[in-house]
Amino acid sequence: MRRTVRPVLVLVAMLLGAFTVFYLPATAAQEATPAGAACPTTSVEENEALVSQLYDAINANDEPAMAALMAADLTHYTASRGERPGSPEEFFQGQREHFPDATVTVDLLVAERDMVAAYTSWTGIFQGPTAMFFGDEIEIPATGLTSEWVSVIFFRIECGTVSEVWPLADRLSQLRHLGIITEEELRSVDPVATPAP
Repeated sequence: MRRTVRPVLVLVAMLLGAFTVFYLPATAAQEATPAGAACPTTSVEENEALVSQLYDAINANDEPAMAALMAADLTHYTASRGERPGSPEEFFQGQREHFPDATVTVDLLVAERDMVAAYTSWTGIFQGPTAMFFGDEIEIPATGLTSEWVSVIFFRIECGTVSEVWPLADRLSQLRHLGIITEEELRSVDPVATPAP
């Protein structure tokens, strides 16, 4: 009987040991693995600096620098059209076509973990005759008009580059500056809903 008990105990010990190795916490493996060169991790400060560099490149109209700071498979989310995969070169393409001299001032940057939020002020002279607003091409009454607007963009940083963006811009101000929506039209619109007191 002793001869059969010993091999059984050895077999049980081997199985339990193998089971334990397979179910080690992931953190132990991650701590043992040095940061890979293929996907560098970045600090909150580095993420904030990366977005600041991106806006510097935008102001300089430096397309290679912009592309270097954004992932090749950048995902762009819009309120009107949802998720839009595309290239870094396409991200500000429409704006550069219609406002080639546009400048941006970064008023506020806030970073947390892998996200950076930017509140910015833009100004530029419109070069027409049409522009895209909310996915529709709109005729503009006149070119050479100066427009000012603000925007908020949320950036997600992955592997040292911008991988996802969620932009929101004050398009109403742009439409007013470009004469597409007049003050009279704004005053004449009936409220959609007014809550009863």
